[in-house]
Amino acid sequence: VAADRYGRKWPFVVNNILFIVLELGTGFCQTYNQFLACRALFGIAMGGLYGNVAATALEDCPEAARGIVSGMLQQGYAFGYLLATVFARALVDTTKHGWRPLFWFGACPPILLIAFRLCLPETQSFIERQR
Repeated sequence: VAADRYGRKWPFVVNNILFIVLELGTGFCQTYNQFLACRALFGIAMGGLYGNVAATALEDCPEAARGIVSGMLQQGYAFGYLLATVFARALVDTTKHGWRPLFWFGACPPILLIAFRLCLPETQSFIERQR
């Protein structure tokens, strides 16, 4: 709803800031209940982000390619799991903080995504709909 009202850019940025806060917060959790609460909120934020990203990616995409492009978006989860495994092997057993640096490090990619998205204009479909 926010992306339809205010554009795709700013809800994406706000949601990624929420991602960063929750990802960093996960690394500072002291109990299992705190960890579960933080990750549950992270999952809600991920759901909010996915719709925005899918709309941004598919709006200006040719109709014939939308199925393939949406499939590529879904593969992002599998690729993310592979990256998480690589970074877990590199960070978890090599630092005194254990599993926590994995989440602290995970807060970095959204910063890059925010910077990249701020440089891009709104989609043509959204601009036309606003008119």
